[in-house]
Amino acid sequence: MWLLIWGVPMNLPVHLDISSISSVHETKHRIIKRKLAAGWRHRTQTEKANYIVTAGTVTHNSSTLTADLVSRVNKLKLSIVSLNDATIRLLIDEKEGAIRPRFQPLDALKDGSNLKTLDFKSVEINDNSTIIITANNAKVLLNYEPFRIDLFIKDELVISINPNNALKFEQFRKKEDGDEAKGAEGFWEEDFKNHHDSKPFGSSSVGIDLSFIGYKFIYGLPEHADSFALRSTM
Repeated sequence: MWLLIWGVPMNLPVHLDISSISSVHETKHRIIKRKLAAGWRHRTQTEKANYIVTAGTVTHNSSTLTADLVSRVNKLKLSIVSLNDATIRLLIDEKEGAIRPRFQPLDALKDGSNLKTLDFKSVEINDNSTIIITANNAKVLLNYEPFRIDLFIKDELVISINPNNALKFEQFRKKEDGDEAKGAEGFWEEDFKNHHDSKPFGSSSVGIDLSFIGYKFIYGLPEHADSFALRSTM
């Protein structure tokens, strides 16, 4: 699954498509067992993965930039794509050869009909960062170490992705003998009332931090019943 986030700075919406986040049922039983959820593991994990972009892997064509995103935990693939509706699409996923592909719900993106690309205006690859200028003159600054993406409109910072270096990504894995004892409780299976949730490839959640600079309102779908105008977490 994807975590789909829209930001709308002066006609430059942003898709952040990253894999796999679990929903939490709003019941007393689920709240008590909330510590089993991936979000709890992410919030309480004190040691950061510290992802960096490997400089030598940054490549691009007319509308897509790709790079390896690595940490002490795993190696991922980063893609930044320019779409023809003034949208920048960011994808973070496992590299080729993963145990199984991530589910990608294109219905959340109008059945993929809006995924036609638009050429970058320019791409400048440097030793420590890459600067992308889009067709409508927005600037995307990819910082390598630590991994961070900043989006600028008329040289004003409007969105920062991973500014606190909090990206966490659980890869699919196979359960081997003795693996039940590894990882947090609920990593391989959970029980909710009469429902048994088996996870044959382990937990596969993702967490990342985002900052929307200068925005008065941010709209989205909250996890529980709440206002569509999302509350600040700062």
